[in-house]
Amino acid sequence: MKKLAKIAIAAAFLISAGYAKENNSTKPDAASVSAAKELFETLHFKDNYKRMVDNATNVLVTRKPKLKKIEDKIRAFYTKYVGWKAMEPKLAKLYAKSFNADELKEINKFYKSKVGQKSLKVMPKLIIESQKMGMDIISKHADELNSLIKKTLEEKKKKEKKTEDKKETKDKK
Repeated sequence: MKKLAKIAIAAAFLISAGYAKENNSTKPDAASVSAAKELFETLHFKDNYKRMVDNATNVLVTRKPKLKKIEDKIRAFYTKYVGWKAMEPKLAKLYAKSFNADELKEINKFYKSKVGQKSLKVMPKLIIESQKMGMDIISKHADELNSLIKKTLEEKKKKEKKTEDKKETKDKK
């Protein structure tokens, strides 16, 4: 379940970042910021951010067991900089730059519906399954990919050599 939350947050970030790039010059209005915050409640972002901080802390402590002694300080650090209280205002502005208040209310309306709530539960699982599916397909064709890489690099090397040889011939003249 923790992986699902991380994937959902990552997907939200990617989607938000993509829209923000398209509409980065717009200054968000208060109504849109407020509507974004309402959407965050529906999407359970506060809980997801708590899990994200816990996951980040656990990953670091697992990789470096010596840090277990100061796990609480690491968690506090992450909470301070990327916890919900730190991120909510920034994310609200980001969303409000991409969607107006009415659009955010419509999105929120969807996620409050039965289908919207189901999608919040099902979509992360579908993302994981589709990623696994893609990885399985690629792994079945790994030899073909390796051959393609090897062949392409060899061709590139030959072209570079020919270019060098032509240059050397020109320099000798």
